[in-house]
Amino acid sequence: MLTDYNHKARLFTDEEDIKIINLKYINGKKPKEIAEIINRDESQVSNRIDEIVSTNDWAKSLHIMHLETKARAKELRDKKIISMHRRGILRKNIASQLGVARQTVTNVVKRWTYENNLSENIERNEVK
Repeated sequence: MLTDYNHKARLFTDEEDIKIINLKYINGKKPKEIAEIINRDESQVSNRIDEIVSTNDWAKSLHIMHLETKARAKELRDKKIISMHRRGILRKNIASQLGVARQTVTNVVKRWTYENNLSENIERNEVK
């Protein structure tokens, strides 16, 4: 009979690997949630995700799609923040409406301001 420790330390089956990847990339679960579902330690699940993604093309493609989706979502969020900022909406109200931290709004606005100033300086130098 397996002890509780041995039970949690056992090797992953192919079925568990598929379930882990589906829960992570299809259902959007975090490693902690997956660990609870399959009765494993969070560190085991995190390590297993990394291993599966690095050794299996099908998992790697899901991982890449996940990263691209996150990047697009962040880009859209930032565009909304800038749009609202340009309309004069207060940062705390932007944060509240979009469900993000006020510091996130501040960081996006600062980055946008810096990039705008940088491009304006470049354009001025090119005109000279």
